[in-house]
Order: sequence, then C-alpha cells, then structure tokens
Amino acid sequence: MKLIKKILQRFSGYEYPQEYLCLENGKLPDPLHIYVVKEEKVICDVSNLHLFVGYHPLIFAFPTSEMIDLSRASELDLIFSNTILTSGSAISAQEVVARLTLLLEVIKEINQSKIYFFQGTNGQHKFLSPLSQWAIQMQNEWFQKKPGNVFLHANLYRQVQIAYAIPRGISLISIKQDQTFNLFPTDLNGKLNDHIYIISLRQGGMAAKQVESTKQIVLSQVNPSFYKVAYGLGKNHMQPTKSIEAFPFSHQVSEKFGIPLPDESTGYYELTLADSFLLGIHQLFIFSITTNRANSGENSLTHIHNAYASWRKKKGLKGNYLLR
Repeated sequence: MKLIKKILQRFSGYEYPQEYLCLENGKLPDPLHIYVVKEEKVICDVSNLHLFVGYHPLIFAFPTSEMIDLSRASELDLIFSNTILTSGSAISAQEVVARLTLLLEVIKEINQSKIYFFQGTNGQHKFLSPLSQWAIQMQNEWFQKKPGNVFLHANLYRQVQIAYAIPRGISLISIKQDQTFNLFPTDLNGKLNDHIYIISLRQGGMAAKQVESTKQIVLSQVNPSFYKVAYGLGKNHMQPTKSIEAFPFSHQVSEKFGIPLPDESTGYYELTLADSFLLGIHQLFIFSITTNRANSGENSLTHIHNAYASWRKKKGLKGNYLLR
C-alpha cells in the first residue's frame, strides 16, 4: 500500500509538499475573482462580499446586498476567474478556472441584518489535470478514511480546493473562562458588515463549547511571521482551558473585555455572541462586534490550497509562500 500511495502522490500534480500554503494578506499578485453568473452572463463580483464558513458541507455566507437580490436566489452559480469581468458580460469557457454551485440553506436575521447561508452542491476546477484529480481522489478514498479524520468525498474535496483558491485569513481566538484561558486558530471566519462577525467551529469540540459558555471572545489578526505558531495552536481546539502561562500571550489585553492578546497581534475584534446554529459538522457562531481594533487586513496571515498554488506556479504566477 505504501508503494501505491507514493505512485498516487507522484501523479497528484501538486507542486508543493504542504496541502495549505501560508502567505501575507494582499501579497498574491493576479488573484482570482468570484462572480455570480446566470445564463452564462455575469451578475456581479462577490470576491469581497462572501464569507467562507464551512467545509463539511461547504458553506458560504452572504449579507444583504444591493448588487444581487438574495431573497429570491435559491441557487447561486459562481465562477472563479483571473480575468476582470463586468456585470452583464458573457463568459467564455477559457475565462472560467473553477465553478461552484450553491443552494440556499439557512437565513438568519441579526440586528436587523439578514444573513444568507448557502451550501455547496457541486464544484469543478482546472487547477489540476483530470489524471491528477483522479490520483488525489483515489489517495483520498484509500488513505484518508481514518478514525477522527473528517473525510471529504470526491466532489466535496474539489469544492474545498476551490474555496481555498481565495486567500483565507487565519485568526486567533482568545478565550477567558474565570482565570483560565485558551487560544486557537480559525480560518472559517469573517466580518459580514460593520456590526456582525461570523465564526465556524467543529460542533461538539471543546473550542465550540468554550465559546458558547463564555459568549465573549477576542479574535486577533496576527503577523504572517507567526504562521508556524498559529498552525501549532490548532491542537487547542480539543483542549480544556489552562493557565495563562500555557499560551503565547503578549502583555496586552483587549479594550473592554480585558482578554489577553496573542504575541504578534496586528489588530483585533471584541465579539459578543448573538446566535448560533448547527450545519453539518459545524457550529456557526454569529457575533455582534463590540469593539473593532482590526486593521485593513494588511500584514496579516492567510493561506491557500496547494491545488490553486500549483496552478499558479505552472502559469508562472508568483506566490511568496511561507512553507512550514
């Protein structure tokens, strides 16, 4: 089986040894754009309008928008393209690098803001050759069905590869419970508007239970140079709270909650829980933004999937990746 695994890895088409590649936000030249299309015509650009908040199933969240009436959109067809397209323009096959189909799953109304949660149903991309996609699918089927591992079937995994073709911010969540603490990363998160922030965590995990219990958290952006530490903190999703000395906290605390900020924090939000619900393996938390001390996203940590990074390398596009 080891030989079969090596053969499949050889034909994967991946150009890098890691599944996810870190980089500084805003430092990816010629990024992809995401467009809502209907009848093969562009409706609007939603590159900066959506949040990626789930991978099992794939979940995108959208705010109310003047550009598109989501209240009447039970299904969305999204294309990913490195070409700048205008509303109303017809699309050609050459301009489409990837495609996602989403169905409306949940509508929430918080603080007079409607949030539309769409679930992925199908994804196709050109990041890798058909042979490479088959090799990855076989490797996934034969070697990833392990106890405790979240298994992504063939098309769901392609949907995830597509979603991570857009750099996704890695933030750190600080928890204070009495006089104990926790600190863990999340990349399924984002600011929906000036009042609402959404974070997705694994339902039933200790991190989700701690957030639900405390109801007040601090979410920090971190310097890209902190990427190895941020990834290493992933184990804390399944850890109890501990003494403050167990974590790489700085001497700074948040403005109103007094929750410690991690080392290399470049900005933060104080968030108060407003609502939560379950979808797939995820518990989606909807927060009111109590304090916004975040920066514009510059000098913060993000990552992308190897599939898209490999496509970029073959196209001669630079990456500036931080390899762990």
